[in-house]
Amino acid sequence: MSRIAAKLDTLPKNRANHVAAFAYILGRVAHADSVFSEAETSKMQEIVQDLGHLPEAQAVLVVEIAKNQVQLFGGTENFLITRRFKDMTSQNLLKAALDSYEEREISWSSKSVISSGIESLST
Repeated sequence: MSRIAAKLDTLPKNRANHVAAFAYILGRVAHADSVFSEAETSKMQEIVQDLGHLPEAQAVLVVEIAKNQVQLFGGTENFLITRRFKDMTSQNLLKAALDSYEEREISWSSKSVISSGIESLST
């Protein structure tokens, strides 16, 4: 996550860490089937750009790094980054993330994974 946050050096550190963790979690969901499709990558970029309020080029870079880290460290980092994201995110922001999936017509399987993750974060 710190590698992603480092590429967001124009943002305040807390916000950079939040966007980095969120991008990683999006990557985790997209990679649930062990493949990043072009459509999933495009949706990740769109969501990171919109919710992170980032320029397109920066969102593309953040997503590529997140995808790389999920592939390299997924099993080890998944729990740690998800827990860190929970600790730094309000319930309103978690709900907004889930709502963004609904608005963008994310597949039901991905939505189910995200819903389960958000519900477990709220406990």
